[in-house]
Amino acid sequence: MPSEVIASVIGAVSGGYERYLEQMRDRSRLSLGGGRFAEDHFAQVAVARAASQLDAAILQTDRNVTDIWARVVAHEPIPMRLRLRARRDQVMGVERAVEAIDLLFKTAGGNSLRMWKDYFPNSTIHGLDLYDKSALAEARITIHQGDQRDPACLRQIHAEMGGIDIVIDKLSTVLNANRRSNFKFVARNIPSGSASKCRARLTTANSRSPTSVAACASSC
Repeated sequence: MPSEVIASVIGAVSGGYERYLEQMRDRSRLSLGGGRFAEDHFAQVAVARAASQLDAAILQTDRNVTDIWARVVAHEPIPMRLRLRARRDQVMGVERAVEAIDLLFKTAGGNSLRMWKDYFPNSTIHGLDLYDKSALAEARITIHQGDQRDPACLRQIHAEMGGIDIVIDKLSTVLNANRRSNFKFVARNIPSGSASKCRARLTTANSRSPTSVAACASSC
């Protein structure tokens, strides 16, 4: 059934949503003037939108499973219209769930970089943001301030890093001009055989032993 894929995605994202609330509820911001995350209007909007997207995915999935199961119990054929609706909602549900977790990542602070630090235990993580978030730097995490649209900025960061093994970028659903510029630079400078990881849009090899990971365009 189409629900098999979407159910696992919704479950994973729901767990991430609950974990986010648990971690961020009492946390204080180290950058952008400080303050509690729970009082940050941008974080509040992100949580509300993420919850709404998850609810929509769950409700659509529940409706489709209920309607299909009712016909199975009644020994009735499942009409093509219902089959197509279930397939449509499976795709949309996955997109909603991915958008929900992307929204939370954007306000997760240094935790998003720490996740990659844990995932790549032998690497140094480099984050790039428009704003000064140097307060989030720690062992094996370096924060750069700059604009990914600026080739000079990218060249300087690349020189400071001494090379890039893996690039991680949150693409969401649109490969806009900023990210096209970013990836043109990466394509010219990343070593042959290295991986470029773009959550939700590009799939690459599972390499957990790079020495230098660039979390480009990610919100620190």
